[in-house]
Amino acid sequence: MNKIGLALFFLFTLICNIKSQSIGKIDEQILNAIVNIDNSGTGFLVAKSDPNNKENKKIFLVTNKHMIGEWSMVDSLIPKPSILVYLYSQNEGTPVIPIKIDLLDKDNKLLPSVKAHPNHKIDIVVIEITKQIELTEAIDNFDIGFFTMSYLIPLDSISTQTYIGLGDQVFAIGYPAGITSIKTNKPIVKSSYISSPLSGDLVINTPWKDRSNKTIISSAEGKFFLVDGLIIGGNSGGPIVHPKERKVKMTNGQIYYTEEEIPNLVFGIVSFCLPNTGITTIYACDHIIELVNEFKFK
Repeated sequence: MNKIGLALFFLFTLICNIKSQSIGKIDEQILNAIVNIDNSGTGFLVAKSDPNNKENKKIFLVTNKHMIGEWSMVDSLIPKPSILVYLYSQNEGTPVIPIKIDLLDKDNKLLPSVKAHPNHKIDIVVIEITKQIELTEAIDNFDIGFFTMSYLIPLDSISTQTYIGLGDQVFAIGYPAGITSIKTNKPIVKSSYISSPLSGDLVINTPWKDRSNKTIISSAEGKFFLVDGLIIGGNSGGPIVHPKERKVKMTNGQIYYTEEEIPNLVFGIVSFCLPNTGITTIYACDHIIELVNEFKFK
């Protein structure tokens, strides 16, 4: 083989390796951490360990404000009394176990176990469900999973920890249009691409109809980014995750390989689509971490 042929061979090999290694996949084990809410949307489970006793954990349901009641960027949250969350079972004949999560006390105020983000425009709520899990687990045989806190990556750390950036592929996991496997009730994985810088200083204006049907232009707040993909109703409240085993890094404009295997880390939570664009707003994990840390171990 002459020098030109040898060079073309190595170039072809390099391209094939980049194609096969730069795009990862979903670890199917994490699907048990994503749950259906009220057969209309998505949430995901996060576990936090007691720093003084690693065996002691709190389990949280993370979802959108608009998944637990009426909410929009221009109207305050009116929560439902309760929601149904469908967890997974190890019993073959019963793929899911519905558990009722109460949201309100007798005065119609949010229970202490429910923490909606204090910024009205940030569409995130975190609900501690440790007791419900423990009570139901005594009767039923759960097959659930959860993301540990280390899987929640703050916006400023995404590019440094995973080398992901503008134009890269990510995955949305959830129940778009209520689609699921009848046999297992497992969620659907949809591909999308980061379509805005991960700088944290993004500003967008979107039209919203308030409860009086008046159209109001409102600007999103907090740390968020945008993705481009067919993410539709039902995906709301689901996580945006990193493709597992992506093994190509870029530094100073140079691409090189690494043997480091990066798991399906969580970058944020699906919120709302921008009309007629195919673009979806993703709130960063910073806000989820903030809410989870409000729950204290005794």
